[in-house]
Amino acid sequence: MYDLHDFAEMVNDRVRMSAYLEALRDAISPSSIVMDIGAGSGIFSLLACKLGARKVYAVDPSDAIHAARIMARENGCGGTIEAIRGTSYDLPVREPVDVIVSDLRGVLPLFRRHIATIIDARKRFLRPNGVLIPARDTLWAALVSLPDWYKSHIEAIANGPCGLDLSSWRSALVNSVRRVKVNVESLVTNASCWAEIDYATVSDPNISATLDWVMRESATAHGIALWFDAELDERNKFSNHPGGPVDLYGRLVLPLSNPIQFGPGDRVQVSLQAKLIGEDYAWQWETRVMRTEVERQHQPVMRQSTFYADALLLGHFDRTSSIVPALNEDGNIARLLLSALDGGWTLEMMARRLNELHPARFPDRESARRNVQDFIQRFGCSDSDFVTQELD
Repeated sequence: MYDLHDFAEMVNDRVRMSAYLEALRDAISPSSIVMDIGAGSGIFSLLACKLGARKVYAVDPSDAIHAARIMARENGCGGTIEAIRGTSYDLPVREPVDVIVSDLRGVLPLFRRHIATIIDARKRFLRPNGVLIPARDTLWAALVSLPDWYKSHIEAIANGPCGLDLSSWRSALVNSVRRVKVNVESLVTNASCWAEIDYATVSDPNISATLDWVMRESATAHGIALWFDAELDERNKFSNHPGGPVDLYGRLVLPLSNPIQFGPGDRVQVSLQAKLIGEDYAWQWETRVMRTEVERQHQPVMRQSTFYADALLLGHFDRTSSIVPALNEDGNIARLLLSALDGGWTLEMMARRLNELHPARFPDRESARRNVQDFIQRFGCSDSDFVTQELD
């Protein structure tokens, strides 16, 4: 989750904020109903209110929604902005909305359930001919030379202290994706378009395509850099491309198993796939090199996947499949509260029971009440008026 410092950094990115402001200005009329998904501290909701929207739903699952509610009141928007803690998946359809605005990206738009969330919200909430901000994102890729980064973050672990064998650790690192500082000078190929995401029509959060480059000169590649161009509407755009003015998102780098030295005319193909599994993306990238020199044509294919990195951390399940797992204290607390929600308990009854059964965790009734309120906001009543009354 982001904290208030992260949200401040987002607001202070003037290029990004100016683009969103103008896109909202183009989309909003006095009759507009706006939904701000992933509202965070509520800056887009506040802008929509000031631009004249009739109603704004600010939706976010994190504690930042409390800040959004406070700032709405302080800016005279308390009657227009309804701040709802939760996800848009949890919301019932109250009325169609005219505008859905969001910035659920991480380094890339392929971040957790961003695309799946927009697909769901578009289908359930957006009025026909309604406006989505952003309208589309274009994903770009290029091979990059990052010798210092590769040496310090990949190769350094191979030389373990006291002769330790850390090869499995290195294997996990080269199969992990990372946010990395990438300059224009680091690119050793032209940028190639990997995918275009049109939010008005996209139906699948998964992306797969093959990229193809022919090297113009000798170079060494250490990974594949990815970034995006955001088109908020026809007029307002920004990008996190290397060397551009928007550095908030950074760039994503998929490291190569080993650095590759190229000569002029060598051809590189990368089959790149991102697949949403559960709450996040699994990445696969397969790199083929076709040499121009006959004696160097037989280059092994490098097959990489974040699955291999996850396997290092989750491999213990292979060795413990016969163990019968049991609930820990957090699990027992969750089971108690879920049963209480189904059983018609009041907040006070739930807090008292927590205090009685888990006195070390909840030494007084107030700490138990806070836990119950947080639990209900996540799993219980989605009526924002109820939640607001209890929290305020």
